Amino acid sequence: MVKVRAVPDVERDGSINLDRWLAMMAESNPDFDQVRLRQACELIERVDQESLRTTGPWAASLSSFRTGLEMADILSELRIDEDGLVAAIVYRAVRENQITIDYVHNQYGTEVADLVSGVLRMAEIGEVRTETTRVLGIRLDQLEQARRMLITLVDDVRVALIKLAERTCRIRAVSPDTRVRQLKLAREVFDIYVPLAHRLGVG
Repeated sequence: MVKVRAVPDVERDGSINLDRWLAMMAESNPDFDQVRLRQACELIERVDQESLRTTGPWAASLSSFRTGLEMADILSELRIDEDGLVAAIVYRAVRENQITIDYVHNQYGTEVADLVSGVLRMAEIGEVRTETTRVLGIRLDQLEQARRMLITLVDDVRVALIKLAERTCRIRAVSPDTRVRQLKLAREVFDIYVPLAHRLGVG
């Protein structure tokens, strides 16, 4: 089991000390391009602040910037590579339409854009329900279908790790949500992502 911190380098006023967080990343990952990581963080901080001013947070007490750093924090513990960290930092901003996947491709390259696209595809599977359905005359369990689809989709283990980090962040922050949303998220994580995490050895 991987030990992870709940929130990266938060000051008393609730702000994130980006310099301290980046210094921690440099210690853990001295071979990474620290300028590139800083640029990704500063970009997401800017677009997230603009989004908070115009449309508000995408979930109670959450921001794309904070979530991106927390995801990268988790993934650093798992020794993911530099492209994986950059993809984690920018993922929620793409998911919330704060930046486009084309922008990510232009700024950070094909590999980062492909990782983000892969995580976005995985996110669509979270809507699958656990009841059974009849397809071509055969009763199929949708949950088992979802698990198989996840395995098929993930041709790069980093995609799965980024998605697991994102769901970890989301479930930590679920307490302000309604009971219905809490239960929906818990069921999704328990039914789909916990088995995937165990399969990858990061339960």
